[in-house]
Parts: sequence; C-alpha cells; structure tokens
Amino acid sequence: MQKSSFFNSINGDRKYNASDYAAYFGSFIGNGVYPNPGNNLAVTAVGGMNISVAAGKAWINGYYYENTGTFNISIDAADGVLKRIDRIVLRLDHLNRQIVLSVLKGTPASTPTASLLTRTSDIYELGIADILINNGDTAILQGNITDQRLNNDLCGIVHGTVEQVNTSEIFNQYQAALDSFKKEKYVDFITWVENLKDILDENTAGNLLNSINDNTSNLDAHSSDYVRQPFSGKVDNNSTSTDYKVTLTPPLTAYVDGLPITIIPNVDCGVSPTLNICGLGTTPLLDADGVALTAGAMKANKPYSFVRVGNNFFIRNGSGGKPLGVNYTGSCKIVAETATKGYIECYSSGTLSFSDRLPQTVDVFLAGGGGGGSSSGNSYVGGGGGAGGYTKTFYKVKPSTPVAIYVGSGGTAGSSGGSSTYTGLTSASGGGGATSSNGANGGSAGGGGMVLSTSAWSSGGIAGSNGGNGTPPHYNTGSSGAGSNGTGQGTPTTDFFGRIHAAGGAGGAGGNTSTGVGASGDPGTSSFTAGSGSAGQTGSVGVMGCAGGNGGGGYGGGGGGGGYGSSTRGTGGTGGSGVVIVRWGY
Repeated sequence: MQKSSFFNSINGDRKYNASDYAAYFGSFIGNGVYPNPGNNLAVTAVGGMNISVAAGKAWINGYYYENTGTFNISIDAADGVLKRIDRIVLRLDHLNRQIVLSVLKGTPASTPTASLLTRTSDIYELGIADILINNGDTAILQGNITDQRLNNDLCGIVHGTVEQVNTSEIFNQYQAALDSFKKEKYVDFITWVENLKDILDENTAGNLLNSINDNTSNLDAHSSDYVRQPFSGKVDNNSTSTDYKVTLTPPLTAYVDGLPITIIPNVDCGVSPTLNICGLGTTPLLDADGVALTAGAMKANKPYSFVRVGNNFFIRNGSGGKPLGVNYTGSCKIVAETATKGYIECYSSGTLSFSDRLPQTVDVFLAGGGGGGSSSGNSYVGGGGGAGGYTKTFYKVKPSTPVAIYVGSGGTAGSSGGSSTYTGLTSASGGGGATSSNGANGGSAGGGGMVLSTSAWSSGGIAGSNGGNGTPPHYNTGSSGAGSNGTGQGTPTTDFFGRIHAAGGAGGAGGNTSTGVGASGDPGTSSFTAGSGSAGQTGSVGVMGCAGGNGGGGYGGGGGGGGYGSSTRGTGGTGGSGVVIVRWGY
C-alpha cells in the first residue's frame, strides 16, 4: 500500500491520527534520551530508599516525552536475606496514551538480575538505570546505581536525522582495545620483573621483600578493622535464643566503643538476649532506650543492627527490637511484628504510652484476677474460686499521653480477685472468692466490665465462670466437683489470639473420716498455665489425705478449693492474677 503525508484537508478528505505523526517523527528521530545537558533524565540517590530523576527529554517510537522538573520515586524496602535489582524505565503505554517513569521491581536472589524490558505493540520501555538493593539495605547508595542511558540495547542517545549512534558498538570497540592493551603490557611487565631479579643485589632484594611484608601486615590490619568495615551476617549455628555467638575471620581481638555489627538470628530471641563475638564475653543487647530486649523482639532470619557503647550493644534506630514509640513502666512482654504492628501483654500495673508513629486506635483485652478457693472446715470441703471476668474493646490513641493500666491480683483463700482496668474507664472485675458456708459452693464468676466506647466485640464486659463445688460432707467418700471455663457470647474467655483465659477453680476432695480417699477435681480448661490459680492444700485424715482442687488455668484463673481433713484442713488456693493485652496495627 502506498502512503504519503501530510496535505491540507478539503472537506475532511485528509485526516491523520497521532500514530501517523509518530511514524513520521520516528522515521528520522531514533529512540533514546537527549545527550545535553549531561544529567538529562539522570537517576540520583537522595537519601533512604528514595531516588530522583532529573529533568529531561526523550523519544520513543516517534512519541515525545519531557520531564519538566525533578521527579522523586520511593523504592520498596530491601529483603532481609536476598538481593535484587530494580530497573527504572520510561514506559510508552498506548492503552493509556502516555509515557511515564516507572519501576520494574526485581526478584530477590543471591545473584540477582534486572527484569527484562517489555516491548510489544501496546507497551514499549526504555531502561535508564539499574539499582542494586543489597539484603538489609536501609538506604540506596549512588555507587549501586548503574546508568543505562548510553546502553543502546536498553536506551541510547537521540542522535542524527536517520538513526541514533550505536553506542553499544562503540563501547565494545573501546573494551576490546583496552583488553588488547592490558594483555600486551602484562607480558612486558612479567619480562621486566624477570630482568629485575637478575640485576638486584642481595641488599636491594632484601629491602624490597621487607617492604612487601610491611604492606601485607598493613593489609591484614585493614581487613580486621571491623569498625570501618562492619560485619553483617548470620550468627553461629550453636547460638541460643538468649546467647547469640559470632565468629569473625580474622578474629576480633577486643571490644571497642563504636563497634558496629549487623546480625541475623537463627532463632527468635528470648528474654534479655546477649551477644558474644569471638569469645570476648557476653554483652547485653539493649533497645534504643537502654532497656533489655524482650522475648520475641528479634525474629529469626531478620537483620538487626547494633553499635557497642560501654559494656552494651544498643540497637540502631529503625532496626527493630521493639516497636518504636511503645513504652510501659510495669512488667510486660512486647512483641513487634513490624515497626507499626504488634502487641503488649501487661502482667503488673503501670503506665503505657505511644508515639504518633503508631496507628490511631488500639484493641484492648482485660481479664480480672481470679477468686481464691475456700479452705475446708470441720464438716465441709472447700469450693473453687471464681474466674475473673473479661472485656474486649478498642480506644483512640492520644500520642505521648500516658495511659494508666491496673492489673487485678488474684484473691487469697476465700477472697475475691482484683479488677483490671484500662484508663480507668474500662474494667474487668475479679472472680469471687469461694464461700465456706454449707461447705460446698464454688466461688461466683467475676463480673463483666464496663465499656465507655463502642466495642468491636460486645456492648459490655463478660462474666467469668463459677468455681467448682466441693463434695458432700466429709463422712461420705467422693471426689471434688469440677470448675469450668469462663464463657461469654457462647464461647470461652478468649483473647484476640484465641487463647483461653480465666478458668474456674476446682472444688476440694472429701473422704472417709479414717482413710481419707477422694481425688482432686479438674478445673475448667485453658490454653496455658501462666497466670493460673494455685491448687488447694491437701487435708489429712489420720494417715491419709484428701486432695485439694486444682487451680484454674490462664490469667485470672480461680484458686482450687482446700481438701477435707480432720487432722489438718486444706487451705484454699490463691487466684491467678489478671492481664491486660493491647494490640495495634491489626
């Protein structure tokens, strides 16, 4: 088919599309970026994981592009273990009718390669730069940016009226000439060295050897300077969750202030972990505030950077270890899944504060302290203590404003447990202590707490469970009654993570007045033993004893009832302390 253009239109008989003009310009303007100025569309590191693309112009298949000012781009965070190469491209998009700057994110690998360019009838890309992202990088270095503007296979320079200069061919010619020159001069150098051996006298040769040895010593000293060349890698395989070990080659001979190191733990850290480098001694790992790291603050196969100051290694800001901006004055466990997602379990009363780096709302779970089991009497067996009540809700966060948290303690024998509160506005009441009247009734359930903000789960707190009843009077043989878990909305007392808390305590056992038979009953079920109520004391009848009831498991569990005894009466068990759990970013 014959085509010609462009002519004036008469009554609409000459109409042209954008593609007609693109084909026209593409016939004498080759693809690429403009050569002047030299920084035309140049890619530069500007701090952190950010780059900028300078102002400039380019042509792609006859379509014109211009960036009128500096264009900033954020690069995705580095992988903790593997490297990758991201490619910065100019993309001609026929479907969206535009040319835009874009990032082709590479695939993480030990030996990464850049993604291939797309060049189809709909999409056509020019690669202007490649960026190497090393594992654990928190900032892009200019030295890791490869300028591809002169690479004719990826981009090239707009030049000439018919075809652009084939810069790849020129580059290959220069490279071949350099290789030939190096090969020729290498032969000349070896010949010169052999001749030098023949003419050097013994003293001169000895001095030269001494100089070489001195230079080798200087190189060895430089390779062992771990302050200027920080170590980064996995800890030794024999490391434990509280004792990380690192072996360096050449070895580090002494700890010094300012010594930096980045480690990749083999297991999640335990409470108050330490680091031992080359057997120089264990050193505490602290957060940025100088507080020992909590269990789970460091995750396996994730990089964490530290610097030694005095007799401690302090974690670098932004390297993890604990969620930034979370502080609590009481006993607790802080788990940071990311810098903005995690939770804290509060085991004793204190104040909690957040920074403005966290989300605006937090979820709160409270369980009150468990009630104490009753002691056995002359004619009755002790009942199990009631489980603490619980509440779930959520709150708006006011940055840097301390929040008062009270964790209810477990009740002693026959006494109620304390209430747990958050800000004084939301509470979960403690479980009731078991009564000793009539000798068999278990403690009442803890009351549900009040909620003054809209709850995502319920309109009010939920009661815990009653403790188990004791057996009939002591002259009848039998085993104790069993406690049960706290229930609310038809389900057990569970926190955000599905763990069951606040089980009622079991009643004590009764038995024969002379032999004392009867086994302890079981309390309500729970997911763990932490925070559980203690078992009731075994009573004695003659030479035998009647077992006390087992305490309820989970935080806020009821205490077990005391076992019957005519000689020694069993004392009721203490209820388990409550807990307050606060989470964010979920």
